Amino acid sequence: MGGQVYCELTSPDGQLWHFGDPDSPSVITGPAGDFCRVGARRIAPADSALTATGPHAAEALAVLRNYAF
Repeated sequence: MGGQVYCELTSPDGQLWHFGDPDSPSVITGPAGDFCRVGARRIAPADSALTATGPHAAEALAVLRNYAF
């Protein structure tokens, strides 16, 4: 994967969480819960309310993983 991805996620209480460089050409937006579920492989990106735009966002969602410690 190459390229930066900016994420703007909505927390459960409605706050916006921002991660990455806002000038990145690739952007993922949507509910933080869906982002976590995609990373945990509970749902597919296509079945979520996430929006992936730009040249690297869909690829970033495809390789997203959450790991428990």
